[in-house]
Amino acid sequence: MSTASNLWNGCEYARANGFNFTSPQKVTITAGTGLPPTVTGINPTAIAYWAIVRTVQTVPHLFSAVLGNTT
Repeated sequence: MSTASNLWNGCEYARANGFNFTSPQKVTITAGTGLPPTVTGINPTAIAYWAIVRTVQTVPHLFSAVLGNTT
């Protein structure tokens, strides 16, 4: 991935804000042109570029672990 790309910059932003990518934290970045896949009711010609960022962190359970739910 090019270090000058928007996706690279998004990953660097996540890293600067506590995501280290080696723990149970995950960041997914999707980008494109036209109408974003999760948006309705917007004129697609008004959008030049879009990005969707999803962050997830898996946390171990304390009390429900006794029932077999570990994360």
